[in-house]
Amino acid sequence: MKRVLIVVVMVCAVLALAGSRSYASCGGSTPIANLFDGFLNCDDDPTHGSVAAYIYELDNPNVINSGPVACACRFTGDPTNPSCIGVGSGSPSTQPDGHVTIETDALIAGWNGCPIDAANVPHRIIATFVDASGNGAILSISGGAGYSIEFAGGFDPVANAIVNNITCSPASGRPRVVSAQCLPGPGCTNATSVVLGLSFSKPTQIYNDCDSSSFGSAAGSCTDAFVPPAVNSGPIFTIQSLCNQRPDTSLARWTNTATTPDATGRATLSLALPLATGNCWFVGGTAQLGTNPVGLSGFVQVSGNPALAASPKAENVSAKLSNGKVNITWTSSTELGLAAYKVLTVAKGSKGQLELATLSPNGNGGGSHYSVSLGLGDFKGGRMAIVRAVMTDGTTIDAAPVNF
Repeated sequence: MKRVLIVVVMVCAVLALAGSRSYASCGGSTPIANLFDGFLNCDDDPTHGSVAAYIYELDNPNVINSGPVACACRFTGDPTNPSCIGVGSGSPSTQPDGHVTIETDALIAGWNGCPIDAANVPHRIIATFVDASGNGAILSISGGAGYSIEFAGGFDPVANAIVNNITCSPASGRPRVVSAQCLPGPGCTNATSVVLGLSFSKPTQIYNDCDSSSFGSAAGSCTDAFVPPAVNSGPIFTIQSLCNQRPDTSLARWTNTATTPDATGRATLSLALPLATGNCWFVGGTAQLGTNPVGLSGFVQVSGNPALAASPKAENVSAKLSNGKVNITWTSSTELGLAAYKVLTVAKGSKGQLELATLSPNGNGGGSHYSVSLGLGDFKGGRMAIVRAVMTDGTTIDAAPVNF
């Protein structure tokens, strides 16, 4: 928790950082950031993927938004975003630590419009954060006292402190692949399309500064009596982009499929095959707040053929020894029917296998990237690593052992 000495002083500090209201249409600095050294609890492991944030004005998202501007930070000085100057996300030496921040300024070139209009009236924004695993968090801030991300988070009145409770989760509208059928079948080698069965968890929480337990409520940021409207799943969007890298999260670059999940969160989507070498499909869920236009809420990576026909067997397994640690990485093309991945070794002088770690799937049925670091002593003299896929029916699939 971040200690708050005097709330009024903090709000004044935000207004100073946000720039004078005399700057119309972002003629001056309008930071939208973790201004009080707070953070979001989200996956920032670069071996899982990159992180992204997309910001838009609630009542005018297609005109006022962050566009292609990088808004997310994994650590202070993150080279992917020049605005990463805050300390809430941690230092490079502590990565990955599960702490991320949003740091941008609507004055930056590339931003579309400004959430403060020509009459100097701030408008409520929505910020969607997508972490390295594709999970997300949705938050909203009025701008009445500036656009500090912490306003949407918690506040402990007893300790007089900010609570960093904003957390990325699959329950933000991220799709899950539950089935995949190549056409023409039965295999995927020469397929021209794939039909995906998708499941969406409707976003269940919008962190906002008008929540009675929020820091924004305590600090006077809630100036519009905002009540989160009903959140519905919007149309499914798609984009082709490089596998295992974050796609551009500006919805203007995605294709609206005009397919919307049904009342149970299920949808069927057909995608063209094959894809260019190194490219994957990304299937994005969107959230619609009340009658407002939709915003991206999460995505899942879908590999092209013939990877679609593959099992969840670990691919591209690597094990490297450095400073007494064995760093093991691997990828997956699909995770249909996967219950867990296990890392094993064969201890020195032993004929049996020794289980070292268990990782839960994070690909939501699609492909993903994994990393685990283990102490050399954990291997009991063994010098190999085996990654095992454990299926929901109890069967297992081992990748070829790798030595280190």
